[in-house]
Amino acid sequence: MGWAPHDNPADFTDAWPSLATYLTAVADALDTGEPVGAFSAFLTVGGSLWWDLSGATELNGEPLRSAPVGCV
Repeated sequence: MGWAPHDNPADFTDAWPSLATYLTAVADALDTGEPVGAFSAFLTVGGSLWWDLSGATELNGEPLRSAPVGCV
């Protein structure tokens, strides 16, 4: 599995070998706060989960905050 943005060709440079491997990386990211490829998990002002490029600070003019790490 690789990245295929809507306006660029697919990139398999940092590809995952399977869907299961990718989903494990997503679950690990939500647990540790580490990015998945170039993307990190954030929470919107309304509390929704949002994935954006690591280092993003806002969405539509509203601030983003890092998603909670791990389970309490």
